[in-house]
Amino acid sequence: MDFRERISYRGVMIEGMPNMAYTQGYFRSSWTLRCDLVCDWVCRLLAHMREHGHAEVRPIVAAADAGMQRLSWIEADNFNAGYVLRAQDAMFGQGDRQPWRHDMEYAEERVALTAASLQDDALAYR
Repeated sequence: MDFRERISYRGVMIEGMPNMAYTQGYFRSSWTLRCDLVCDWVCRLLAHMREHGHAEVRPIVAAADAGMQRLSWIEADNFNAGYVLRAQDAMFGQGDRQPWRHDMEYAEERVALTAASLQDDALAYR
């Protein structure tokens, strides 16, 4: 899978990749705040899958979102370390709207990830 052609779902999963979640802590807040949010969301997702008998989940971009603007994984004004900026071309990106965007702001994500529906049309279950 070529990550350069993919975008991130809520900053937790990668489009088209089944059953994989990742966590990336905050750069300007405690690293573990985001890790806790992501772990809680993943536990909710796993419980949902078990409850509904699903063995696989993968984020998919719906036709309505297919033309959205693809943005860098993180904007330079949010975190501008040279090693990150130099690697942007090899990284997956993000979209210009939810659920394909991750703002890396705890106050916003605490609400968004906690309230995120697991019946999202962007999540394909099998």
